[in-house]
Amino acid sequence: MEASSSTENTGDTTTVEIPRHKPNNPFNYSEFEKSKRAKAIRDAEKDYPSVPPLWIEWLYDVIQNKDAEEVKRIIENNEWDKEPEHKYQQGGVLQSMVVESPPSSPSDSGEKERYLGIKGLDPDV
Repeated sequence: MEASSSTENTGDTTTVEIPRHKPNNPFNYSEFEKSKRAKAIRDAEKDYPSVPPLWIEWLYDVIQNKDAEEVKRIIENNEWDKEPEHKYQQGGVLQSMVVESPPSSPSDSGEKERYLGIKGLDPDV
């Protein structure tokens, strides 16, 4: 990316113009193709709200830049369906603490609540 900047000297202050960010265009889309891509991605995000937007962008780029036969072959042979390389937590109950019963004879209910840390929880029930 070219970093061109212009400097203006207005009296006792100097103003530096910082160049704006230019989005990457690795597939060399034209302006029309970029706007068509943006609309297709927006529509897909509305149709598939549970799919991350970045995945939708990747899928659009793959389908637009590969032959239809190659995309069909990838889908039919399940080339992208594989077991994950890393086993991440898949949910469940995390066993991270032990709940002890409160002291057998608390002097007042405030001590019992302070011991449990939760008001309104009665361990005797």
